[in-house]
Amino acid sequence: LPQLVVDNGGLVGTNTPVPTYTSFGLSLKGGASTVLTVPPTFTSLLIGSNSTLIPGYPYVADVTVTGDATIEQGGSLLADGWGNPANSGNSPGHYCYSNSVVFGGGGGYGGAGGAGAYPCALGGGSFGVASAATSLGSGGGDIGGGSHGGGRVALNVAGVLSVDGLISANGTA
Repeated sequence: LPQLVVDNGGLVGTNTPVPTYTSFGLSLKGGASTVLTVPPTFTSLLIGSNSTLIPGYPYVADVTVTGDATIEQGGSLLADGWGNPANSGNSPGHYCYSNSVVFGGGGGYGGAGGAGAYPCALGGGSFGVASAATSLGSGGGDIGGGSHGGGRVALNVAGVLSVDGLISANGTA
């Protein structure tokens, strides 16, 4: 079976797009950082130490592996900040002004978003279930740029799934 190895030789580097025209095994090693361009199907998946697999914005990371998948210690599958932009989503944070300063609360999903530093900057309400995510996280409240909500990761592994590293889909600050 075809195998794609992305190895950065120990140097944490730029994001390498991964074509997914056909099914193949993917190994990330040596600080490689790889961006998915479409939801993939891999025959095997290895995310080595100091290496990262990132979903491409703005879609959900639905990763199917027909064999085994391993995320080694120090390796990561990250969808942080790949959710809804500021002031959008099912339950975005609120923002308010005080003395010409904008305060914003965090967006919600499987729990309520955090409150901002001022009482009127409420976090978004809770919706969905964090352990069975079906939507993207809501963005924080702001009038400028603001923070994005967390993405969503779904791993469908037919073989053995071994996670000693990190799978994360948090919102950004």
